[in-house]
Amino acid sequence: MIFTFIRSLVFTYLVLDATTNMHNKMALKVLRSKIEFFDSNPIGRITSRFSKDMLMLDQIFLGITIFVTQGILRAITVAIMVCFTNPMLIIVCIFGICYMVWIMKTGKPTMSDTQKLD
Repeated sequence: MIFTFIRSLVFTYLVLDATTNMHNKMALKVLRSKIEFFDSNPIGRITSRFSKDMLMLDQIFLGITIFVTQGILRAITVAIMVCFTNPMLIIVCIFGICYMVWIMKTGKPTMSDTQKLD
């Protein structure tokens, strides 16, 4: 219970630090943008987009970060225990890691294009 509390505090601090840095960078970019940007985009659209991005980071990012970190650590632990039980499965784990890296490399452009459509 204590470790869970410490983990939550650490992740909350890291996410708040990341969102603060993102807010500062976004504000700096908006304040230093050319006047044409403000002519083509109404101020309401700019502020709603700005607040939407910050809201997403503040509310959703923390839960996703904890969920993903816990999943990765659980997968690593299971792989270590399986390889400890049966050392021949190290070969299968290596192929699995290579396949996952290949999927990430080939799927990244598709994920980026999908995110741009959103």
